[in-house]
Amino acid sequence: MFHWHHGMAFGMPTSVGDLQVLPCSLLAPKNNNDLSSYADGIDILFVTNTFHLKSPDLLQHLQRMILPQRLRAVQSLEMSWLGKYDKSQVKVLWDDPTTEDSELHALCRMVPQAFPHVLHLDITLLCDIRPTGDDFPDITWATRGVRARTLKLSALAMEHSIFGPIERMLRTLGPGREFSITIPLPAWRILEYKHRVLYGPELIEWHCYGTEGRFWKVLDPGNELGFWICCGDDVELRTRQSMCNMGKGEENVRNGELMRIAQIAEDAQIAEDARNAENAQNAA
Repeated sequence: MFHWHHGMAFGMPTSVGDLQVLPCSLLAPKNNNDLSSYADGIDILFVTNTFHLKSPDLLQHLQRMILPQRLRAVQSLEMSWLGKYDKSQVKVLWDDPTTEDSELHALCRMVPQAFPHVLHLDITLLCDIRPTGDDFPDITWATRGVRARTLKLSALAMEHSIFGPIERMLRTLGPGREFSITIPLPAWRILEYKHRVLYGPELIEWHCYGTEGRFWKVLDPGNELGFWICCGDDVELRTRQSMCNMGKGEENVRNGELMRIAQIAEDAQIAEDARNAENAQNAA
């Protein structure tokens, strides 16, 4: 695997050995006699290695830093998109779900242009991609009805605003390739639940049963075009670990009691609505 960072090529030799750090200037031929060997070596490097790209600056300027023919030769690619601590990159999508002027859209346009021959593509979205706003309240203490409604809306929003441009990118690249998209665990659980309800558990592969895994999403059954949606880090756990929760026991108990009261009221309303519907049906 090769990692490109600040003008250096980080390479793992195919034979057993230590990780090498090679200045790019050392990869250049020393004289004309070496030109043929150099060209062959560079071709092999780009065709046979998996390249891991994470730096936002590198991703943005990649096509101006590396020759287009070299990028077109890449067949195996791993990328990390959308920094885990910068929510502004996703917020623009929730503020305007119709926008195509976002970092995510730009990256999705870049991949088919720069890497049209990639056969294995693995993309990790680092930040929390769950939607925010008035339509997506905090469901920590929500009743079952509010929770179910919010999770359903969240799944629809992520499928449209996040996976919409990604799926267009994959369709542009076409079938006959291996695609996987890794997203933070809380977002993955929302999509996994919807997928399981619609299609059953057969298409889910569990790494840790009931908690972590991946599921297959079909884009075009006719040509077997689809991709894996894989679970990543638990961003909620990472946030909780960085916060101090001392002294919140009383508050949590109070919130729990309020949630219980609200749930009782909601259940009573559901029961009353069911009785009214049954009475209306009997009267008819």
